[in-house]
Amino acid sequence: MNQNLSGRLARAGKRRCAITAHHQRIGYKVMSITFHPRPGMVLICDFNTGFKAPEMIKRRPVVVISPRPRRSNQLCTVVPLSTTVPNPVEPFHHRMDPQSLPGRLAGKETWAKCDMLSTVSLERLDRVIIGRDRWGKRIYAARGVTTDDMGAIRRAVLFALGMPMTSSVSA
Repeated sequence: MNQNLSGRLARAGKRRCAITAHHQRIGYKVMSITFHPRPGMVLICDFNTGFKAPEMIKRRPVVVISPRPRRSNQLCTVVPLSTTVPNPVEPFHHRMDPQSLPGRLAGKETWAKCDMLSTVSLERLDRVIIGRDRWGKRIYAARGVTTDDMGAIRRAVLFALGMPMTSSVSA
């Protein structure tokens, strides 16, 4: 390997380590969850890798909509949340109740973008940090969205998929 290339690779590795350390200091994802989340949990999803605009492409809160699997499964279906008001508001958008949202999210108008649902690896997901205890240990949000919000999100997802809810299912 030539001297110039090896020097650039070494500098890139140092820069990557510095970026990772910076992200850890400011609360970015350090590790993924080690459990399968229950429906209605609000988590943080890292959409940075493998997605391209106009798909979701950054870290953002999500609501879990898939049930816990009976067998080990490292996938989870989520609906992303956004503080940007949709223009125009469509039937597949849902304005969240502030009581459903943990920490600082509760203070902002937040929308479920039910047309953007994704099935993601559990490695992309992390819990929402709502603070630290007196020893500096992270405190995570534990409550899920309200029953009304979960029902509205499910209805909006069905609408987005072209499967409006009906009283009977036909084959």
